[in-house]
Amino acid sequence: MARESRYEIETYLLHDIRVRAHRERAGDAWRVRVDVRRPNGEHCRRIEDDTPWPQAEQAVLEGFRLGRTLVNNGEC
Repeated sequence: MARESRYEIETYLLHDIRVRAHRERAGDAWRVRVDVRRPNGEHCRRIEDDTPWPQAEQAVLEGFRLGRTLVNNGEC
């Protein structure tokens, strides 16, 4: 089967957190990529998380948590 992915966006404290959960094949674990943008549109940082997640929803929730942590820690 082909690669699968889920893409979601959340606004948190005026920052856009864009999460992409993906896996290569059905049955593989889901992985996460997170992009955070400042209110002025400037890209802050990309996080590639290789932690395996059994479900896409879990991976997306973890991605949003990682993005909010960047904002809260002042890294973005």
